[in-house]
Amino acid sequence: NGTASVSGGSLVLPGVGTRANYAEVPIGRTIASSSSMTIEGWITPTLDGQTWSKTWMFGTPGPDEFTSTFVDFTPYSGITDFPPSISFRTPALGQITTRDAPNPATIPANTEYHINAVYDSAAHTMSLYINGTLADSAPWNGEMFLLGNTTQNFLGAPVLYNDPDWTGTIAELRIWKGAMSATDVANSQTAGKDSLPVIQPPAAAPVVIGSVTLSGGNIVLGNVTGLVAGQQYHLETGVTLTDFASVTGSTFTSAGPIPTVPVSGPRRFVRIVTGAAP
Repeated sequence: NGTASVSGGSLVLPGVGTRANYAEVPIGRTIASSSSMTIEGWITPTLDGQTWSKTWMFGTPGPDEFTSTFVDFTPYSGITDFPPSISFRTPALGQITTRDAPNPATIPANTEYHINAVYDSAAHTMSLYINGTLADSAPWNGEMFLLGNTTQNFLGAPVLYNDPDWTGTIAELRIWKGAMSATDVANSQTAGKDSLPVIQPPAAAPVVIGSVTLSGGNIVLGNVTGLVAGQQYHLETGVTLTDFASVTGSTFTSAGPIPTVPVSGPRRFVRIVTGAAP
């Protein structure tokens, strides 16, 4: 948009104005379906002192900041010593940032930086890595999908505020569905641009049903562990181990109650299955 361009293999963002010269990426549905996410880029600011300008900002603006959603990376936050920072905002959680002290040092212009913003719903932390090393973090009891299907996903411009467009280049941008580990971040830094690292997903914990009880003619599953935050599940039931069928309306997540299954006949089997009920 505007005079933003691609040159020499990089996105060139000239700044000047607000929401005037920037790029857009269609990632709203990815955000809306993710629990954790990593946003990774090789960036070069080409102007010092860009207070509050955003290298990236993805969200949906509302009538005011309190009703808006967004995530962003701000290379030059307008607080003491101008540290780089990441943010997350929803109406329910408010704004969460890494700007509480201590903060990383200011990053000057005309040097390329490898940036990783990791939003880890399992570890309840959002972390900022610079050049493969953890620079800052903050507690984050959120899920990426709480942002919804974001409608404005900008590189170099603010979604909500009237901060100036960012001046610099982005040599490569990667959006990972899931949280990169510190090892993954370091491996990606070592591999560099134009070379995708091998990402090792964490081993999934087994789903364990801790108790099965009968109440009011229903089977009640209790003390269930290993459910993944944000993942949908449903129940299947049968009278043998070969006739399982989905229970209508039994879709649930780790945050909600597990539906019960009516008992009929001399025996009944119940199991938890990944995905929504068909």
